[in-house]
Amino acid sequence: MTADDLHWLEQSLAAIDEAQAGPTPEDLATAPMLSPWHPILTLEAEPLLWGHVNRHPILGASWITTSRLIALDPGNRWARTISRWYRLGRPIGQPVTNPESTGRRAPTRGDMARLALDAARLGCLPVSNRALLDRLMASSLAQLRAHRDKIAAARTARH
Repeated sequence: MTADDLHWLEQSLAAIDEAQAGPTPEDLATAPMLSPWHPILTLEAEPLLWGHVNRHPILGASWITTSRLIALDPGNRWARTISRWYRLGRPIGQPVTNPESTGRRAPTRGDMARLALDAARLGCLPVSNRALLDRLMASSLAQLRAHRDKIAAARTARH
């Protein structure tokens, strides 16, 4: 395992611990807003989020795919990926009642078309089944933890 791989694994495990504790008000105050958004899966069954981000520290405002999704608030208010917290606006496919009252960008019919095209271009699949998404996130986390345990066992065996 390279130093970069080990750093990524350590960052992933730290993010998992943060996600289990949930975001602090400060985490959410500084988190970029993803609105509209939709979960997608890579061909390796890694869950990600796709959507329009605002206030991203590197990307500014643009359409993005996130790093691996490790936690999604049941109320769809926030998400945690390997790299950061996100505040969530309106999911794609949810009806818009009054977008002006939230100050968030309202999804359009074109967003669904963009989702389908971008997901296909990226080799990803949109996921609309929350129970499936939750199972895939749990499986992904279990794989990361198993990888960590395997590395720890190998280190112990060497000493």
